[in-house]
Amino acid sequence: MSKLWEEQQESPEMKKFNAEWSSCMADAGHPDLASKDAVYDFMNAQGEEAWAEGVEELSKEKRAELRDVEIDLALADFHCSEDLDFEQKTLAAQFKLEEQFVAENKAELDEMLAAATQSK
Repeated sequence: MSKLWEEQQESPEMKKFNAEWSSCMADAGHPDLASKDAVYDFMNAQGEEAWAEGVEELSKEKRAELRDVEIDLALADFHCSEDLDFEQKTLAAQFKLEEQFVAENKAELDEMLAAATQSK
């Protein structure tokens, strides 16, 4: 399943969807995000940078700054995803790959199912 997910992420369809999303995010003021996963990486880096200062607790101002950045990113992501119908497009691409996987591996999957139901 991991391999299937990786194949989906590298598919021409997903590259197109991510490029559209990335362009939208750049228009919203976030030019360095190539994919939705990059948002998590960016926010993790922001947090790590804040904690790298060696403090035991983040200041109220720093927490507010990180919160504001996260909210801004989340809103931009939400609007771009909605405008591009990102979730439905990616689900359609996922289902297409899963259907192809099942068709190509039907005999093995049927054997696994038969073995699983016989052992009950």
